[in-house]
Order: sequence, then C-alpha cells, then structure tokens
Amino acid sequence: MHKKLQVNRFIYAAQFFVKKLVVMAESSALLDCIFFGIQSIGIPHLGNYLGALESWVNLQDRHSSVLYSIVDLHSITVRALLSPATKVQSLRNPTAKMSKSDPEHLATMLLTGSPEDATLKFFEAVTDFTSEVTFDPKAWPSLSNLMAIHAAVLGGTVEQALVQYKQPVADAILRLRCEPGYLRFVLDNRSRRARELAILVLSRVC
Repeated sequence: MHKKLQVNRFIYAAQFFVKKLVVMAESSALLDCIFFGIQSIGIPHLGNYLGALESWVNLQDRHSSVLYSIVDLHSITVRALLSPATKVQSLRNPTAKMSKSDPEHLATMLLTGSPEDATLKFFEAVTDFTSEVTFDPKAWPSLSNLMAIHAAVLGGTVEQALVQYKQPVADAILRLRCEPGYLRFVLDNRSRRARELAILVLSRVC
C-alpha cells in the first residue's frame, strides 16, 4: 500500500511539472527547456556517461533551460530538441544494455575503474568472427558495439571513426604504389635475411 501511494505521488508530481512546463512554454517563458530525472543507483558506468551524462552537459550550451533532478523510483525525461543518445551495450553480451547489475564483472565499465581495469575489460570484450571493420549491429553486434563506444569517446560518428581507422592504411597503400623501388628494396632485403636464417637452422639440423 505504501509503495503504491509513493508511486502515485511521484506520477502526480511528474504530471504537475510537465503541465507547468507547458504553461510556461505557451507563455514564452520556457520555449526551449529540457527536464531530466535520474535514479540514484550507485556508481555510473560507461553507458550512463556516453548515453546520458555527457550529452546532458553539452545540452547546457545549446538550450536556454536544462533542469536536473534525482528521483527515487525511475528515470523520466521531458524532451525538447533532444538528439538521440549513444546506446552502449554489454561488453560480454552485445544484445543486452550495459548495466551495473550485470553479474559478469567484465561486462560493465564503471567510470571509477582504474586504467588497468578498463584495459582488461576491452581486451576481454566479446568480438565477432570477422576480419572486416564494418559497422553492422545486426550482422556484427559485438564489433559494432565497440565501434560505437570508440566513436562516442572520440566525440564523433561511427563513420568518422571508420575513416580515422582506415584512412592511414589507405594512404600508406597509395604511397607505396608510387614507390616500386622501395618495395623492391624491402623484398630483397627481407629475402636475404630469410635465407640467412634458413641456412643457420639447416646447419644445426644437419
């Protein structure tokens, strides 16, 4: 009974606040306002940061009013001109959202974790059986999740992250195609070294 009463009070308060915002907006007092309510559930993880906290900070520079609150039941958001947030999936199960309640220690990246902990979790993150670097959440969910995280941390899009990854390789290939003499030098030099090692091994075997 107490829980139901608490829920009803929260819903009433939220509805009242939304109505208040509408009235103020109609009177031109709040034409560009965003209200966030977040549940206090301990240490935030990477998904919380990239999906909400980081964008909340950035929104302060782009909107006239950004209001925050801590709620004790669940999160609510009243949106106005709000762009889609980054969705971060579990590092061990790309079909599930990253969560602090995940029993798998390696699945969630807490913001208070050490650099060593972060390195370990990314090294142990689940990946897909493909040699291609392609963003396709349906075909390659694990790889796409890591690419989305990488892009969000860099502050760009997945497409920009792909270009950043592939462009140096493409530039090197184009440069080497224009330097056949250098390629011949490398091949001859490495071939000679390979023969020297082969002779050394054969001398020990024979």
